[in-house]
Amino acid sequence: MPRSPGATPTAWPGIDRGDDTAKLIGALLEELTIPCVLDADGLNALAGNIDVLKRAKGDLLLTPHPGEMARLTGKTIEAVQKDRIGVVREVALNTQVVVALKGARTLIAREDGTVFINPTGNAGMATAGTGDVLAGIWPSPAGGRWA
Repeated sequence: MPRSPGATPTAWPGIDRGDDTAKLIGALLEELTIPCVLDADGLNALAGNIDVLKRAKGDLLLTPHPGEMARLTGKTIEAVQKDRIGVVREVALNTQVVVALKGARTLIAREDGTVFINPTGNAGMATAGTGDVLAGIWPSPAGGRWA
């Protein structure tokens, strides 16, 4: 598919988590050459099948909160929270995608394992739906290239 400047699909808050969704996301990632954001149930659908991310043709950004990261990696939420930097770095390195692990200090890991810590934010962001908003905002400034 040709690259469309400024187009960044986001998959997908509220989508079904079943096998068909995982197959659809995998097929899209193998075809799309434009940047894509995976958030919420788009991530949950890939639980246990994280290797599909390695086949993405376009730039890819994952935006999990600790629960989504736990499901994606097969770890417990406690294990994710205990080693946030290690987990986000491991996923970015193993999948070769950018990962933003949301939380009180959001961590952003690049494909090379470099991790940035965002020291800003407040409790107001810990509200249902703000992750959906962030998933829409992340790709906006650079037409999809985020880190």
